[in-house]
Amino acid sequence: MMPHESTPPPTELDRALAEAERLIARIQQHPRWRTPAPTLEARQNRFYAKLRATHAVAESRARLARLAEGFELGACSAEEAVRASYVILSHLARLWLELEQPTPKTTEAERP
Repeated sequence: MMPHESTPPPTELDRALAEAERLIARIQQHPRWRTPAPTLEARQNRFYAKLRATHAVAESRARLARLAEGFELGACSAEEAVRASYVILSHLARLWLELEQPTPKTTEAERP
């Protein structure tokens, strides 16, 4: 890029992709993964929750990459790409909410 050229403003798709990456980082750094689990059941619950979260994050990242590539290649319109990115973003948001709202069984198991 030439020094006198300016960076184009971010598009709605760029903003949605950036928000998805921020949410992925928050999921991966969630305090639940570092909280001590006093019982075997609590450790197992955390292990399987992290496994599900890791799989969901990897799947979402792959979908976002395919979406961005498809948009760049002209396989979909900007509107379709934005709509699809919001679907992925809502999936990640539901995962985040699940992490924030542990199940009653998990809560009982994690009590000292």
